Amino acid sequence: MFCSHRNQTNFNQSASRLLKRGLIHKQGSTFRLTEKGEEKAFFAHFDAQKFMHKSQKQKWDGYWRMIIFDIPEKKRRLREYLRQCLRVVGFKELQRSVWVTPYKIPKFIEELLWEDKIKYYTRFITIKEIDYDTDLRRKFKIKHT
Repeated sequence: MFCSHRNQTNFNQSASRLLKRGLIHKQGSTFRLTEKGEEKAFFAHFDAQKFMHKSQKQKWDGYWRMIIFDIPEKKRRLREYLRQCLRVVGFKELQRSVWVTPYKIPKFIEELLWEDKIKYYTRFITIKEIDYDTDLRRKFKIKHT
C-alpha cells in the first residue's frame, strides 16, 4: 500500500532479498529490521548526511573542535567509519585518534557521537586556542589575525 507506484512482484523480490541477507525478519504481516539491518540503516543514514554536508561552505568562528576517540579493536568497522565521516566533513588528523576542525560540528556527527555504540569511546572538545596552531591554520587555509 505504501508503494502503489510499484508492483507487488518488485516488493516481494526486494523483501525476499532483504530476508536472505538477514536485514529484516517477518512478524506476521509486518517486516522489522534485524540488528544487522539496523546497523546498515544507521550507516546509510549517515552516508546520506555526509553527502549533503559536502556542498556546504563554512567560516571559522575562532574555536577549534576536537574529537578524541579510543574505539576497541572489536569495533574496528565503527572506528574506520568514524574516521571516514570526519574526513568527509573536513576534519584533519592531528594524531591517530585525535581529529580537529575549525568549523562547527554538523548535527549528524554529533548524533553519531551520541549513538550508544560509540559514545563511550569518544570525547568532543571545543577549544579557544591551541599553542602553535600554524600548521593547522595552514591545513584549513586560515590566516593569522
